[in-house]
Amino acid sequence: MNILVSGGTGTLGRQIVKKGINEGYQVKCLVRDFNRSFFLKDWGAELIYADLSIPSTLPLALKDVEIVVDSATVRSVSKYTAETVDWRGKLAFIEASKLAGVKMFFYFSMLYASKNASIPLINLKIKLEKELVNSGINYTIFECSGFLQGLISQYALPVLDSGTIWLSNDSAPQAYLDTEDAAKAIMQTIKSPAYETQKVSIIGRRFWTSKEIVQLCERLSGKTAKIASLPSFAFGIFRYFFRFFEFT
Repeated sequence: MNILVSGGTGTLGRQIVKKGINEGYQVKCLVRDFNRSFFLKDWGAELIYADLSIPSTLPLALKDVEIVVDSATVRSVSKYTAETVDWRGKLAFIEASKLAGVKMFFYFSMLYASKNASIPLINLKIKLEKELVNSGINYTIFECSGFLQGLISQYALPVLDSGTIWLSNDSAPQAYLDTEDAAKAIMQTIKSPAYETQKVSIIGRRFWTSKEIVQLCERLSGKTAKIASLPSFAFGIFRYFFRFFEFT
């Protein structure tokens, strides 16, 4: 069975690629930069050039593909906007997959996305979910909590570099998920038709508060974190102001 993975160089995508290869699937990776993606070829994946910002490159990449796992998203260092990749590019990807006869399309959204629709990137994901549901193609939408790997830049590096970590006084605990565990769950879902046209929530095994994460980083690094606290309403004010900037 052929699987095409977009976002294969990402934190989650590379784990999906590795798990798919280990389980005997023929894994193809949609890539823009072959130099950055060469490690995927070393693992046994086939690299296929395509760019979500250039819809005309997508049909050829989907030839003979039965399953699409779309884990791509715009990055803060990317020259593209979220509107270009996570909306127009993904719309073209869904349409091209439908025309190519893809049997299943797996998409990644956020847990409790509807409660955070004011955040531009999450709002685009909500809109794309609706388009995928109405497309007529078989799908599964994974609603993921935050990933543990994402905490490295958010908490671990500031502790190591003696930077300041800003925390809310009343932030809710999060069930952060390891990307390896997520990849295992996704492979299990691919094997089961019971998850077709369904939304599947994937969360971690335990809930972490921000202070617990900081304490863990302190214990592992042997350093004391510099913590600055803000009330939640202050974060709301900052979010309202900075929402005019692409990556906030």
